[in-house]
Amino acid sequence: MKRILIYITFLLFIFALATKANDTIRVQLKWTHQFQFAGFYAAVEQGYYEEEGISVNLIPAGEDKDFVQHVVSAKADIGVESPLLLIERNKGKPVVLLAAIFQHSPEAFITLAKYNINSIEDFPGKTVRISSNDLPSTKALIKQENLSELITLSDTESRIKGLIDGSHQVIDGYSIDLPYQIKKSGYHPVVISPLKYGIDFYGDCIFTSENYLDKNPNQVDAFLKATSKGWHYAMNNKEEIIELIIKKYASQYTRDELINEAREMEGLILPKFVEIGYTHKERWKHIGDTYVSLGLLDADYSLDGYLYEDYQQKRQRRHSRLTFIFIVAFTLLALTLLLVSFFNRKLRREVNKQTKEVLETNQNLRNEIKDRKAIYTDLIETANELKTAKGKAEESDRLKSAFLSNMSHEIRTPMNGIIGFSDLLKEQDLTTDEKKKYIQIIEENSVQLLRIISDIIDISKIEVGELSIQKEPIKIKELFENLYFNFSLKAKEIKGDRINIEYHINSDVDPIINTDPIRLKQILSNLIENAIKFTNKGSITFSVEKENSHYIFTVKDTGIGISQEKLESVFIRFFKDSQQHYNAMGGTGLGLSIAKNMVELLGGKISLSSQTDVGTEFKFTHPS
Repeated sequence: MKRILIYITFLLFIFALATKANDTIRVQLKWTHQFQFAGFYAAVEQGYYEEEGISVNLIPAGEDKDFVQHVVSAKADIGVESPLLLIERNKGKPVVLLAAIFQHSPEAFITLAKYNINSIEDFPGKTVRISSNDLPSTKALIKQENLSELITLSDTESRIKGLIDGSHQVIDGYSIDLPYQIKKSGYHPVVISPLKYGIDFYGDCIFTSENYLDKNPNQVDAFLKATSKGWHYAMNNKEEIIELIIKKYASQYTRDELINEAREMEGLILPKFVEIGYTHKERWKHIGDTYVSLGLLDADYSLDGYLYEDYQQKRQRRHSRLTFIFIVAFTLLALTLLLVSFFNRKLRREVNKQTKEVLETNQNLRNEIKDRKAIYTDLIETANELKTAKGKAEESDRLKSAFLSNMSHEIRTPMNGIIGFSDLLKEQDLTTDEKKKYIQIIEENSVQLLRIISDIIDISKIEVGELSIQKEPIKIKELFENLYFNFSLKAKEIKGDRINIEYHINSDVDPIINTDPIRLKQILSNLIENAIKFTNKGSITFSVEKENSHYIFTVKDTGIGISQEKLESVFIRFFKDSQQHYNAMGGTGLGLSIAKNMVELLGGKISLSSQTDVGTEFKFTHPS
């Protein structure tokens, strides 16, 4: 007995040593020491990690930049990587995303004002130097705008020197430091962000391996809690942390460069509006779909187990199942033993009695068979009705959940932009250009939010049958001229001179028609706006003609088209074609569904035809 106690004590001692060894977490940074990792330094200096019972060793990047392999092979416990982490996960690397520090990626294209390159449309014919670090956001923008064959790639060793002497006119890199370095050289930089073109990736993703997470769940939770506190402290005490980086971490950056980096990071991390480290599954799906369009991911990629929250739920479900199985097995075993004991005693008393009743029971059973057949038929019918009712209830619940999830994400995106940049406008040292830029962003997000709210109101009224039609005489030419004026301006603003918008009213159309002017204009606006969104060059034509007792309205474009297998799905609520990169252009997925319902309320029917890379044509009828 004494030897057993000694052996158990020894095992507990070894376990305690092993647990203590795991309390030191090795964190692999993706670059050398700079303000980009200020939250980690603050958490160390303020003792937040120590408060959680852990210590952290911060490892700056060396020559080997394969940070995922560092963590998977246990050279480090936690790492920092770009959203390319999702690709590594789908290659079979067992990594789990813990948090995303940057809500918007700092990756961008940088050029000089002297080259007169102000947007992605100015890139054709220019020489571009692409970073060897393979930045996903800039690479995705080149693919999205079909620029691969229209630009010349430079392999000049020096990015900034080559930009200045003309070896190349555009470089890619981080907007938090490169523009400032260019300014210090006496030149005026121009930053072209992929965010402006709908490519919105996270930046600086904190991750670990499944193996480490399984063995050290408490340490991971403690690390995330302390790191979050560290980032809040760093963003509220920038100058203090900059002095710490200079004195303690021997950063290669100057004080001015670190101050600029801290200021630029504020608008990308958004610490006042978004919880530091926050990620959203739908946004990761958008990132994954973009990778599919680049050929970096297969179309059947998976997010299963990739996000920390999902991984925790999956692990909890596994533990819950094992616990449930154990309880059920134990309960069944106990009940079995009790029943065996009970029936063994009772069986002897019941044998004679049951034998006597068998013949009588058999006769009763024959009489009941006929009744049971009728009951069985009724039960089958009832079961089928219950199954149908259950299906409808589940479908209703699914649609409700999908609606709330979609609208929550769609509303939060423009709201964060409005609130965030409104707060930034309060700063006293903003230039006039910066104020104009922030105001423009606020206006764009406000228009987007108003559109989302209008779609929600319309689809809600349609759902409950409260959307009414108020017909009155209108002049069709005035309506078409108004649409032409509004959307010509919008197309020029979004696509420049690459799209020509025109309209046509057939001679057999009455000058005045009886309709609901608001709903008819809304239908045509939805279709024309959709055409602009998915037409990069060519023309968009909307027209009306008369056929028998109906008017036929048409909206035709020369855009990218819709694949044949997706034609039946475009009018379904929340439908977005996830197989193509242009779903990054945004939208609630309600516009075409609302248009279809309104056409039917006006007494017509809507149809479409489309051919990939040729264009799409929507037609709907209206009683004359």
